Amino acid sequence: MAKTPQERLEYIRSWRKKNYERLHLKYKADYAKNKKAILERNKKWLQENLEKSKEYRRKWLLRNGDRSLKYRLKSRFGLTVEAYIEMFSAQGGMCAICGYKPVEIKERLNVDHDHATGKVRGLLCPNCNKSLGLIRDSIETALKMAEYLKRSLDSKKER
Repeated sequence: MAKTPQERLEYIRSWRKKNYERLHLKYKADYAKNKKAILERNKKWLQENLEKSKEYRRKWLLRNGDRSLKYRLKSRFGLTVEAYIEMFSAQGGMCAICGYKPVEIKERLNVDHDHATGKVRGLLCPNCNKSLGLIRDSIETALKMAEYLKRSLDSKKER
């Protein structure tokens, strides 16, 4: 058995690694059996500990932000962090639509992609990304929205 705290930690990590599959199946089965109770318990804890939860998430993101980004880019879009940085630089570090530049290093531009093909189109600020999603990437709707805004601007000028 491990004697120092470091040796103990290494032992626990190696044991978890060896037994991961068995533990994963056990946790998955337990969750399926008790899903409703677990979700209720989690919801109740979150309501009682909202500030604690926010602080925990903030600390986790500070520790794991890069790893989390790497995983999300690869799993959702098939991109590497290097490819993301290359796209970011090619766009001048700004949104491909409105030109918004992230102020803080923690802020990132969203990866925009075609939902039908999965092809990455560019990097957008959160507002432009949401807007495209809300109009379901419809060029016709975007043109109608532009025409609507133009008409409202024209009516303001006439007043």
